[in-house]
Amino acid sequence: MFEILKNKSGLMLGVFIGLMVLILSSCDPKEEIGKLAPPNTVAGIKSITVNVKFIDYTFTFLEGVDSVATVTLPVGTTAPTSIGVKSVTMADGASGVMKGQVLTVSSGVATIPVKSEDGKVTKNYKINFVIATSGVSNIQYLSMKVNTTDYVIRFKTGSTLKSDTTINLPLGVSIPSTVKVNQVTLSTGSTGVVIGQEIPVVNSKVVLSVSSTSNSVSTTNIYTVTFLETFLIGSTTYHGVKIGNQVWSVENLRTTKLNDSTAIRNPKNGTEWKNMADTAAFCAYNFTATNATTYGYLYNWHAVNSGKLAPAGWHIPTDEEWSAMQNWLIANGFNYNSNDLTSNSIGKSMAFSTNWLATTLDGAVGNTKVVQNNLSGFSAKGAGAQPYMGTTPTNLTYGAYWWTKTETSSSTASCRGLYYTYPNLLKLDSDKRTGYSIRLVKD
Repeated sequence: MFEILKNKSGLMLGVFIGLMVLILSSCDPKEEIGKLAPPNTVAGIKSITVNVKFIDYTFTFLEGVDSVATVTLPVGTTAPTSIGVKSVTMADGASGVMKGQVLTVSSGVATIPVKSEDGKVTKNYKINFVIATSGVSNIQYLSMKVNTTDYVIRFKTGSTLKSDTTINLPLGVSIPSTVKVNQVTLSTGSTGVVIGQEIPVVNSKVVLSVSSTSNSVSTTNIYTVTFLETFLIGSTTYHGVKIGNQVWSVENLRTTKLNDSTAIRNPKNGTEWKNMADTAAFCAYNFTATNATTYGYLYNWHAVNSGKLAPAGWHIPTDEEWSAMQNWLIANGFNYNSNDLTSNSIGKSMAFSTNWLATTLDGAVGNTKVVQNNLSGFSAKGAGAQPYMGTTPTNLTYGAYWWTKTETSSSTASCRGLYYTYPNLLKLDSDKRTGYSIRLVKD
């Protein structure tokens, strides 16, 4: 019996040794070393998209070759002092510029040194900014008809150019779905807008693209006209912007009365606010009345639940209506990365360009670099909040919070918010006694 076991053990040992020899013989160290690619010696930008004063420019370069691209800016403008990189494709292993980076422009030139992977080669890529000669890619005068009314826009006044304008429609006039060009004056050689042209109004905006070629350089400039509805609460004027199929108020609510003229209680300090926790109440941020002009008032949810804050034709949105706006913005390219049509990073497109604490965090509401704020027209400002215990209010410009009409428990309700270091629209449950801002949606 012992001999049999001994013979089997020897056999197994022999098989094991044979397998190891076979495996080791198949792993030639020289062959493995040969598979490691040497460092790339090309220092190159394949393509780059930069944002200059809210207009994107894309350039394709030859890899490994010092190159210069030229941007022709509209008449009357000035070269930027910095530009933001929206996207960039580099040669394998090359470094020197990346998405989200802010590049300095000196004397009208942005210089981008790019190093190869082995660090031995550096190439300089330059973007040269020149101001167009008079009359290149420019709308000077435009007349549009909405219903039966003509609206005249002068994009050029004297030597001053502007690329966007806002028209507040009269009371009772809704945002149109299309407008018609009655008259237009373009600079010599420019094309893109003609008399009689029907232009769709999307997200309250008419977008006009004007192109021209001068000295073999083609330029395209974008002009926008934003239409806002007008409505009154008491004697205070409000405006509405269309987002998807909804029309949202642009300003936070700042009424001191219910729509039946009943006065809403107005605590004068934190202690009074705490003591009115179960009664409809409002206050200005930090109980300072002048803050209401810019930021509107802060209301507890009991004021929302009264059902009497909004004027006829408008209402406080439900959480589902907020979600509808959120989903529309995501699906229609309003994320920080406009090619991302699934995640929630729409904060910058909802946030006004000022009244936010600054941050360098990529895509955050408070980072005004690279991507333009407020592309949606929602115009959110950091209005803060009033804690229900009457303590020091949440810091102004840090965040903006809005009540929804949706109750989540006997003591909480759903709210939405933006925060200066976050890229997304937040969804929260909050104590009903807290003071938040309010937006309205058209019925």
